[in-house]
Amino acid sequence: MRRKILAIMTAVLIISAFYVINLHSRPEYTLVTGNNCANCHMNPQGGGQRTYDGRYFRNQTSLIGKKLSFFKNWNEGESSLDQYMLWGFDYRMQDAMLGSERRLFSMQFTPYVSIMPTNWMTLSLQYNLIGVLHDAFKNDPTMSKFYIGLYPGQKGLQTSVSFKPSKELPTLKVGYFQPAIGMRYDDHTMLNRQINYTFPPILPPDNSELGAEVNYDYGLDLQLTGGVYGAKSMSEIIFTYYDKLFIRHDVPIVGTGSTSYLGKVVYSPRFAENFVNTFVGASYLVNSDYSLMNAFVGVGLTDYVSLSGEYVISNKKDFKKSNVIMAQLLYQPVTAVNVFVRYENSVTQDHAIPSETNNPAYSEFTNEKIVLGLGVFVIPNLELKPEYRMLSYKNTAGPNYVMDPSNEWALQLHLYY
Repeated sequence: MRRKILAIMTAVLIISAFYVINLHSRPEYTLVTGNNCANCHMNPQGGGQRTYDGRYFRNQTSLIGKKLSFFKNWNEGESSLDQYMLWGFDYRMQDAMLGSERRLFSMQFTPYVSIMPTNWMTLSLQYNLIGVLHDAFKNDPTMSKFYIGLYPGQKGLQTSVSFKPSKELPTLKVGYFQPAIGMRYDDHTMLNRQINYTFPPILPPDNSELGAEVNYDYGLDLQLTGGVYGAKSMSEIIFTYYDKLFIRHDVPIVGTGSTSYLGKVVYSPRFAENFVNTFVGASYLVNSDYSLMNAFVGVGLTDYVSLSGEYVISNKKDFKKSNVIMAQLLYQPVTAVNVFVRYENSVTQDHAIPSETNNPAYSEFTNEKIVLGLGVFVIPNLELKPEYRMLSYKNTAGPNYVMDPSNEWALQLHLYY
């Protein structure tokens, strides 16, 4: 089974590469298309279920031919039902290193549905079934390797209700959903989500919390967001360390019953008759002695190229602090193909781990990553994403101060509607 799937994926990749090579990350869509996230997604922060416009746009994006679509009969046009209900899904399968073992595994299978009983209220529901499938096949030695379990803090269910009485008023969202932190990416291995290879992601996929969020679009350029959330999911993210006596300590990033507060602003003007697209913004989340600041900026030329970056400060007071920088250059030779290179660097100061250097205040971990890749929309609703990742790691906490650099290939198949 594994060989057959790999053979099919390889064949499609070779056909795609015959035309041109590429890859992308989701926030860059705003820079090369000029559309904001809310134009194509039900969530104004981006990601997840697509609106009718977003669905139509991707149905027209294809390298080989639109007639080969898996969902040809569904893509003919907008139905009368679409004004009351929209549905869709994302499925992702990847061949990559998982720990010390290279595996082919399913990483997401999420159906979505949104119901709009009136023009001012939207009910949204999504469920990532990967955790359920992992539990169902965990005793099967063959199938269990094909489904990974959920990360700490990751939840299968997201459900919410949004109210927008008029275009002039803000949107109120209440329910169980992911807070609007920074820019939303589809790669949780990025250091602005994981900060350190040896730690769990501080922002795992589907990091859902019970909360309320207000989003206000001021004209077409300015977006303001404020939110209050619980922290039950985030409290599952545990930092583990061993002191000099080899005693293990587990410290949650936040308390189970604590409350997180978030503020976010995004300004995204367009210039030169909408040929130059930009965004600049920041978000700040605070929960007791933990804070997370994300600042981001980007500029792009429509249907051509984009340059974007993000700076992140994650700080658990008197325990652990990380500074992360990410920069990405993307080139779009044709609509169905994106070429990119991304640089990531994180420095973590860990006050909990005794240092063996001359500075007893903290130990320092440095991670560096360069990613090259391509993203090809082979046929409508099917994307291939090969990546080549170059990783390096350095620490001052033990005798092996520098780990050998590691390079690896990863290949993701993304089927969506």
